Amino acid sequence: MDVVAPVNPVTHVWILIHRLELRSVDVRDGINALMTQSMLRRATVLVVEDDADLRHLYRTALALEGYTVREARSGFEALSSIDRNPPDLVVLDLGLPGIDGLAVREELAAGVQSRRIPIVIVTASASVPANIDVACVLTKPVSPDDLLQTVAKCLRPPPGAMVGSDGE
Repeated sequence: MDVVAPVNPVTHVWILIHRLELRSVDVRDGINALMTQSMLRRATVLVVEDDADLRHLYRTALALEGYTVREARSGFEALSSIDRNPPDLVVLDLGLPGIDGLAVREELAAGVQSRRIPIVIVTASASVPANIDVACVLTKPVSPDDLLQTVAKCLRPPPGAMVGSDGE
């Protein structure tokens, strides 16, 4: 699995602001917005896709946007990776060899820690089973822009959710 580390340009802006001792509310609000955006983009995304070309496309788009990206080629590899080091979000193809995406999703839903990981299902099928509870669904073919918008949306906590609360 390849890991691509993000670059954080916000740090340079933050240092510059402090050096210039700019304290206006507008500047602080702008920096806070950049910091929030940067924190979202530093999230770790596990891409689970058996097609090497699609996996490369997803990895490249996410890495260029600043996400840390890990990869898995199969359901077995995905579950092993998640057990070792849970990601912030999983992009999960349903049509995987061995353990398919639905079985991976069920395993994640059964885990105490893994059930909180948002899942973006990617499928070639026109319909997703009604009983599957996931954060978002993308239908192939998936454009890099659609992938990035969906990942950003699914990483945000739902309105009214308390960040850091268990909800249990």
